[in-house]
Amino acid sequence: MVAMVMIAAICAFVPLCISGCGPNDEQLIKESITKELDTLKAPTKESLQELMGSEIESNSAYQQISSYGVDYYDFMAHMLEHYDYKIGDINIDGDSATAEVTISNVDVYGISNQVTSNYMNSKSQYEFLSMYQSGGYAALYKDLFNQIEEAIDTATDIKDTEINITLTKYNDTWMVDASNGYSILKAAVGGSYSGSN
Repeated sequence: MVAMVMIAAICAFVPLCISGCGPNDEQLIKESITKELDTLKAPTKESLQELMGSEIESNSAYQQISSYGVDYYDFMAHMLEHYDYKIGDINIDGDSATAEVTISNVDVYGISNQVTSNYMNSKSQYEFLSMYQSGGYAALYKDLFNQIEEAIDTATDIKDTEINITLTKYNDTWMVDASNGYSILKAAVGGSYSGSN
């Protein structure tokens, strides 16, 4: 359940674009992809709001995570601590293009599942009872998220996921297609997310 909330937190992609005046198409395509993917590198409150829209704080993932006493934007930064990417070959066919991109990160989804599964063994019953009495379920969830963040931060097994990003040219402007959102998301969390498209 925690993993699903975590995935939903970065699920809303909006296409970003670069105006097509001056550089050649390949350079414009690289700039468009870079602008989109850089939003996930060392994300800030401002960059995430730009990516997901001003209504980000009204979505269910934000509200659920915040209800646990967890800072949504800080948690997102932990999720993407090891995220990086490389743009490879680009194939242009008229007003359509496909770029080969390698996205790297630790297996965020797998780590969160493992920590969640092992959570009840991480403390004594007395410690859990004490936390619950002092802060209710919110205290337990906050402690769980803290453990997930620590596990992500200290993970060293980086996974590379190869994806194809498609773009379309509109009036000399190359735009990353919105349909790429799921594959970018899946790769950004280590490539193991198996939710529906």
